[in-house]
Amino acid sequence: MDIQNNLSFLAGITNLSLGFLVWARGRKNTLNALYSFVALSVASWCFAVVPFRSALDPADSLLWCKILYVSPIAIVTSFLFFNFTFLSQERASRLAHFLPLFPALGILTLTLWPGMVIQEVLFASGEKQIVFGPAYPIYFIFIIAYFCWSFIILSKQYFNSSGISRMQIRYVFFGTFISANLGMITNLILPTLGIFSFNWLGQILTIIMSSFIAYAIVRYRLMDIKIILKRTLVYSMLLIITFSVYVFMILFSQNLGDRNHSEPTFRMFLSALLVAVGFEPLKRFFQRATDRIFFKSEYDQKVLLSRLSTMMRNTINLEKLCKDLTQTLMTKLTAKKMAILLVEEEPPFVIIGAQEGFNELVLALSSNNPLIEYFNIQGVQKELLVYNELKKQSEEDPSDRDLSVLIREMEKLDTTLVGPIYIKGRLIGLFFLGEKRSEDIYTEDEFSMLEIIFSQAGTSIENARLYKRVHEQMEELKKNQSEQLMQSAKLASVGELAVSVAHEINNPLTGILGFTSLLLSEMSPDDPRTKDLKVIESEALRSRQIVRNLLDFSRSHGSKKEPVDINGVIRNTLTLIQYQAKTSNMNLIERFAKDLPPVHADADQLKQVFINLIKNAFDAMPKGGILTIETSTLPEKPLVMNSAVHESASEEMVMIQFKDSGMGIHPDHLQNIFDPFFTTKGRQMGTGLGLSISYNIIEKHGGRLEVESELGKGSNFMIKLPALSHQGSRNV
Repeated sequence: MDIQNNLSFLAGITNLSLGFLVWARGRKNTLNALYSFVALSVASWCFAVVPFRSALDPADSLLWCKILYVSPIAIVTSFLFFNFTFLSQERASRLAHFLPLFPALGILTLTLWPGMVIQEVLFASGEKQIVFGPAYPIYFIFIIAYFCWSFIILSKQYFNSSGISRMQIRYVFFGTFISANLGMITNLILPTLGIFSFNWLGQILTIIMSSFIAYAIVRYRLMDIKIILKRTLVYSMLLIITFSVYVFMILFSQNLGDRNHSEPTFRMFLSALLVAVGFEPLKRFFQRATDRIFFKSEYDQKVLLSRLSTMMRNTINLEKLCKDLTQTLMTKLTAKKMAILLVEEEPPFVIIGAQEGFNELVLALSSNNPLIEYFNIQGVQKELLVYNELKKQSEEDPSDRDLSVLIREMEKLDTTLVGPIYIKGRLIGLFFLGEKRSEDIYTEDEFSMLEIIFSQAGTSIENARLYKRVHEQMEELKKNQSEQLMQSAKLASVGELAVSVAHEINNPLTGILGFTSLLLSEMSPDDPRTKDLKVIESEALRSRQIVRNLLDFSRSHGSKKEPVDINGVIRNTLTLIQYQAKTSNMNLIERFAKDLPPVHADADQLKQVFINLIKNAFDAMPKGGILTIETSTLPEKPLVMNSAVHESASEEMVMIQFKDSGMGIHPDHLQNIFDPFFTTKGRQMGTGLGLSISYNIIEKHGGRLEVESELGKGSNFMIKLPALSHQGSRNV
């Protein structure tokens, strides 16, 4: 064989191998089957030129010449079918089943018919010359027309597509266009002009087409045989090297054996042993080599994943974590912009973790944004959204409104890719990627890499968020401690002032009460002034009681538990807020149970709890409303037993209810309402400590504080305390 025949045979093997790999990967896939037929046709064309150039008999030369000209008919026809299927055009596919087939069968018949396309093969000037028949111009036009038809379809679809489809078409188009045009020049046009010196070159040039398509398979998931191609590459090199080493060892051992007269069996065993020992290290070496050379992006991704995993494990600052993730991935993926949004359970619900290149106003998404709602389905973890793939699905099914909504949102954000960040099935964030600076598309490997990274990032982000929350609470606690110290100092001053004021008020009140009593004793009951004096006496007594309550409340003393009449404590508390109730347009309704058993409690601490609950009710009714305070007994065992309550304590409980007609509490807030610093009022109206302190006070009394609420209808705070009348021994 000469060099031309060797290269043609190699081109045939290359096309045949690629076609077999594609067919083996997707035997039931129409696209894979059609490409396999294209590759088989090209391989037969490459193989046929070898015996044609080598045959010495004119009859044999004519036979191989006809095979050489039949193969292009199969190539152009199957390539046209492949394009129709590759582009998924339903209308074109229907035509592809009928229209292209009939001309191809006609041309095939003419080519095989004696003397119509090829008359004979002559030997002249050391080369074979083909004498064409009268139907050759039809053959010539057919080959060119079918190739042009295929390239017109590919070029139109190229300009109408985007993303991965565009890149796939680009490589299929350029690979086949270069090979086909050069092949038509050397094997179709030049022979028509009587030049036959290059009728072997077109076969060799098909390697260009194979290379482009193989690259499209590896880079852009064309026909999805990347893994098989990768393994084939590794094992092919491994086979060649192993075979070469084995042959070398055999020859070397034979030469050594001839000198030393050693046994052939021993030499064979030694050679096989060396090959077996070296097989696995060689395999690992070639896998690493192919990863580095042919699949460098995958190799780099492994390094990147390792680096990012270390970074995420060691970073507990939420802002730094999001920023480092954003900058690293933007650099690696050469993206124009990227953003990470965090989904919160409290307002504002969606915050920007980090962003580069996006408009922050556009990124300010609401919790009911379609993209968030798409990913935020309980118990369902969805894969990332790719704009180009959504557009393609929308074109196939224009009636899908959900797809249209998602596409509009992605266009509004000007993002190419949106992915979720989950933690234990719960959505905690989204990441957005813009298009690449090179205007290239994101590959399947990059999708997989992003999914792996953000599955790990979910845990890191949640940990960093918890750390941030604890840190903020600690700072809030420090701030509130400082404020409480100042407030305590103020309250101490107010307490001292209250004592002074109480004494100053008590002095005139004592005089008023004394003179009133004296006047009443001197007047007869029928005197009309007696009624007025009794009113003065009653109001003076009420004023003195208010002063005493204020004085008791302002005094600082240790906890002192004793039998307490709950109804009496509530009445004393109400005297302190009656003025505020009137000015706030509040209607107070008292429903106190008769014969209510006492409780073992600190009356001053209970007053503090009652005032907190009443003030919360007032805040929930800014325009006024109804507050119902109700006491009753409840046969229920306390859930939290105080150390002061004996194990034989009765199950009877005293329940105090504060029912308001306010706005109610959102269901999402109910589980946090007793947490320290939790408030929905804002910093000006509270610190979020009132309910937490009240909860702890009631818990220390062996009871519990509960709440029921319905939005728009109001809230009901219930205090349940163990009754004293049936309690056992106590440690007072």
